[in-house]
Amino acid sequence: LIRSAVEGPRASAQFAAVTSSCIFGLAAQLGSSELVAKFAAVLAEKIEAALQGEDGRALHNLVLTLVHLGNIGALPYSTIFSFLFHLKETFGVAEVECIYTVLRFVGSPLRTSDPTRMKEFVISVHEKAGRIRSSSNGGSLSQKQEILLKSVVDIKNNRQRGNFGRGCHPISPNLSSWFKSAKATELCLQNLSWHTLLSPDKRGLWWLEGSDLKSANEKAERELERAKRWGSKATEQSGVDYMKIASEQRMNTEIRRSIFVVIMSSEDYVDAFERLVGLGLKGSQEREISRVLLHCCIQEAAYNPYYFYIAKSLIKQSKQQKLSFIFTISDKLKELSKLSARSIANISKLVAALVKGKLLPFTIIKALSISGNVNKKEALFLQMLLEMYLLASSEDAIHEQLLTLYMRPEYKTLKTSLSMYIIKFFPKYLKHSKMEADDLKDLKVKSAVALKALSGNAL
Repeated sequence: LIRSAVEGPRASAQFAAVTSSCIFGLAAQLGSSELVAKFAAVLAEKIEAALQGEDGRALHNLVLTLVHLGNIGALPYSTIFSFLFHLKETFGVAEVECIYTVLRFVGSPLRTSDPTRMKEFVISVHEKAGRIRSSSNGGSLSQKQEILLKSVVDIKNNRQRGNFGRGCHPISPNLSSWFKSAKATELCLQNLSWHTLLSPDKRGLWWLEGSDLKSANEKAERELERAKRWGSKATEQSGVDYMKIASEQRMNTEIRRSIFVVIMSSEDYVDAFERLVGLGLKGSQEREISRVLLHCCIQEAAYNPYYFYIAKSLIKQSKQQKLSFIFTISDKLKELSKLSARSIANISKLVAALVKGKLLPFTIIKALSISGNVNKKEALFLQMLLEMYLLASSEDAIHEQLLTLYMRPEYKTLKTSLSMYIIKFFPKYLKHSKMEADDLKDLKVKSAVALKALSGNAL
């Protein structure tokens, strides 16, 4: 297929659509994204070779195939953006032709997928053109470069004429349905930059999601720059220097500072969630979100539900985030002795809310050693956790969640320890508490329900 693109006549959009669909279809049949990744890598190498050899026909055919891979969902548009920024660095005649081809066929979908990235590309192209015009040897732009400048502005402002920006050959409804039934969209590669496709040092499962940390770093750095600009504006209005606070809170990496600034400077939890997802973090970098969020939560003077709503949105968005919060909270529970009473109160209320909402399992408390005598700080956490959880949950919900501990043999020790704690220590806590009489009565009834569930008895 690639040889026909390199050696064959000038190809049509239909040829590119058939080629990309063939590759994506084979990958779906095999259930492997490796085929798409390796095809894209060879395609990238051939494009670079055609750029060096100034082979216009081959370049047109290969780039056309690349953009159709993006159009059908085999490659993410972030890869196409990475290709555009790569071309912009040289900005020669062949590179301008490639940029124009990309924008002509997928300019509108690119803009829709990431308007901010498109804006950044337009600005960078104009800056590059400005440097050429102001060069010491009296440089000037070619006619094609001038046309490109106008085209990128039209794409950015959604003013493209005719079919410009949407020139890809349409995929038939039957083929789209087949892709969907074959779950081909699950094979779409993520965070795969042009640099990675061209890298000679590919090792292992280099194409898998989260493996291309360079792309994720670049995206996080862009979000950090946006957060810095927003933070500067907010500083002028509120007098709060978010970057200074980030440093004081030991946010010692670009990723952590980026996450911190997003959380602390967002207008509400929806804004925070969207901007955190916009960071495009994967793998170990994604796990930093739960760590920074928990750090911010326990540092507050009083518990703020804002952090619960962000965590809720993240956990519902992906299983990876759920696992990340489980590991992060479990690690923090093992360090309760290092926390202040205020921090313990905050984390207990956050965990209670997450467990009550069935976002995290009750078994998360197994990180505590409650099989023997608990220390004062572990006791404080358990007391506040049980109080908040029992008050906020219905009797049916409590019975359903805690019955799981009884029914799972691997939680036998945890079930026994929790039962003993509720029988022996929780009543003492209630006796000395200063809560309302109705709440106190409610807690006594619901703690009895909890014991029934832990004993395997019906409600």
